[in-house]
Amino acid sequence: MNTWLTNNIENIIVESDGAVKWKTSGNYLPEDTCKDLKEIGFKFNVEATAIKREKQVHEDLIAYKERMKNYVPTPEEMYEMKAAFGEGATVVNLISGKSITV
Repeated sequence: MNTWLTNNIENIIVESDGAVKWKTSGNYLPEDTCKDLKEIGFKFNVEATAIKREKQVHEDLIAYKERMKNYVPTPEEMYEMKAAFGEGATVVNLISGKSITV
């Protein structure tokens, strides 16, 4: 039994279609959390949650890519990338596809 989850059940919203999400973030619950909820007998719609979660992730990725189009790293971020990858390395953001030479 997942004690943390049972102690935080009140932080879960069950929507009219049975999909479940966190009250605080509005994020639909991940698959492993849904599995844990099922194991403790919590009633909700797994399929509705999965569909809404996938849609939410897709929309979040589109928004992130848009935000990153014109993103310029701060001097601190450039310093950290140089320290991690070395001067002259090309660092690629795998989600946005944007590359930066440090």
